[in-house]
Amino acid sequence: MIHSRGNELTSPVNVLLIEDDRGDAELIRLQLQTEETDGYHVCHCDSLASAAQRTEAGFSPDVVLLDLNLPDSSGPSTVNKCRILTDAPIVVLTGQDDISSIKKAIDDGAEDYLTKGCESSSLLRAIRYAILRKRRDADTHLSATVFSHTHEGIVITSPDGTILNVNEAFYRITGYQHEEVIGKNPRLMKSGKHEQTFYSHMWQSLVTNGHWSGEIWNKRKNGDIYPELLTISAVKDSNGNLRHYVALFIDITERKQAEQELLETNWHLHEATTRANDMAVQAEIASA
Repeated sequence: MIHSRGNELTSPVNVLLIEDDRGDAELIRLQLQTEETDGYHVCHCDSLASAAQRTEAGFSPDVVLLDLNLPDSSGPSTVNKCRILTDAPIVVLTGQDDISSIKKAIDDGAEDYLTKGCESSSLLRAIRYAILRKRRDADTHLSATVFSHTHEGIVITSPDGTILNVNEAFYRITGYQHEEVIGKNPRLMKSGKHEQTFYSHMWQSLVTNGHWSGEIWNKRKNGDIYPELLTISAVKDSNGNLRHYVALFIDITERKQAEQELLETNWHLHEATTRANDMAVQAEIASA
């Protein structure tokens, strides 16, 4: 499987070339097997059926170069049929500028298209961009899934503290709907249980270290005061400029209640032990 470092492809790239014209296929193979592009492994198939056999046999492509007109498929629908074989990004190969077919192929999920006989630089650029774009889309989807389904409340703010986004868990914990907090400052949830110095130390830590973590009391929309375990982190760009703050928190009401119950149980146990010891001493004195 291919890996990346930043925007660089660092492992050999498996290319599934589905092209029934042997001359065009050989040209592409030569373009991808020069000294400058030594990291490309080309698997050539002349039909979708042949490609299916290769993928079923274990070939895992990082990108597909797909001719739309094959012996067993013709037109933009070839993209959908190819997608059944692999989820690798697809770059369409076309011999003519049929804009409507190209548009339909892109709409059906192709990442890009190439005109047959294009220069090596265009071919390499299309492959690279298709792989990186597909990976970014996958990362974005994963991030969105985690953001939506985590049990932790998440708040994303601008550098000045304006709320830009919150997740579903934020609503479940605080009672505030998305539209009620966007554009607002998190101080609308202040409980009033902390001195100003508490918040001053928090922001000083964020400015100095880019991070703060601890317990805090906040207020739900219905007015209930509850304890949170909160972590805030600064997010900076590649130049070190502050872009966002991301806060993750969980409601620790039950944990606090359990701690209180444990303290009360230990106190009662201590009281009972003390009374038992006193009674034992008194009994010993009485029997002397």
